[in-house]
Amino acid sequence: MKITKGFLYMAVLLVSMFIVVGATMAGTPLDGNECGNSGPWGEQGGLIVKKNVFCEKDRSWEWMIEKRADSSSIILSEGQILPVQYTVDVTAELMDSNFYVSGEIYAQNTSEEMIQITGVTDSLSEVISCEYGSNPISFPFDLASGHLIRCVYAGGLSVAAAENVATVTFGSDGSISAFASIDWSKAAMSETDECVDVYDEHTGYLGEVCGGDASFQYWLDIGPYSSCDEYKVGNAAKFIAQDSGTRGVDTWVVDVSVPCDGGCSLTPGYWKTHSWFGPAPYDDTWALIGEGNAFFLSEQSYYDVLWTSPRGNAYYILAHAYIAAELNQLNDADFSAAQDAFDEATARFNSATPDDVGQLKGGDKKAWTDLASILDDYNNGLIGPGHCTE
Repeated sequence: MKITKGFLYMAVLLVSMFIVVGATMAGTPLDGNECGNSGPWGEQGGLIVKKNVFCEKDRSWEWMIEKRADSSSIILSEGQILPVQYTVDVTAELMDSNFYVSGEIYAQNTSEEMIQITGVTDSLSEVISCEYGSNPISFPFDLASGHLIRCVYAGGLSVAAAENVATVTFGSDGSISAFASIDWSKAAMSETDECVDVYDEHTGYLGEVCGGDASFQYWLDIGPYSSCDEYKVGNAAKFIAQDSGTRGVDTWVVDVSVPCDGGCSLTPGYWKTHSWFGPAPYDDTWALIGEGNAFFLSEQSYYDVLWTSPRGNAYYILAHAYIAAELNQLNDADFSAAQDAFDEATARFNSATPDDVGQLKGGDKKAWTDLASILDDYNNGLIGPGHCTE
């Protein structure tokens, strides 16, 4: 390849352009952050164009809150406490607006001849001014060989444009454009309401949430109620935006029914965990029996029998249903549907031990488990006054 004098001159001019442009860009204060930069664009006429893009935008957050629970309606007996799990969901949508671009456009003459520049435009905004060295210029302008001009543009946008194009026209009909893709994630940003504080009516301050979704969960005891009636338990959660003070509220209401006519029944699973030993809140119906009192001929307490795994022994299968049924009766649940089975079970417990019943098979064992089935149906609300929420 033969290297001509003109080729060397062109190469030197290109290198000097990058040095000058880079130095000028670095020393020019522009609004926002740099979010786009074109490569040098040239054509046969010897004119090279380069541009940069600086971006700004506003970001606001729109927040929503939802309060919910694992129950919306429950049935309780008098004195019963039911833990209800509540969830507070906070979600946010971001909205960007007030997009703004500014930057510089450079045109350099790399030819050996003068080039007449007739205009400089930017696709997204107005070209505010152009200068040669430190002197303002107007068009047409004769650009000497090896020299460059610098133009500044700025303007607001209604949408986040993906590209910015600078176009320089020259001569009678020549033009050249430089294309810069815009990365708005790099834009300088003014944020509003990116953080909110979340509160709950019953538990107080739940926490701060910033720039995204969050969920809070907690348990709240409903009850006890000392008299039968219909109750409503309202529970509100709210957020307060830290910048604007904007608020949002959502409420969850639990309808509570404490039956007056016959009460309601509870299962062995409820009674075994609501004794004096816990772990659930104490139900004082136990005080009418006494967890530690002996259960018939078992040589165990009521509490111990209720926590003994049956392992196929019909004595414990019936005992679990029996103890729950007795506590339900003492808790004022209508007992008429279970009374006959309960009386027969009482007679059996008065004359048998767990070891005696554990040896039974066939029809003899079935007589015990049939009684347990009736009492279980009562405890679960399949017969009798109906089942309390557990």
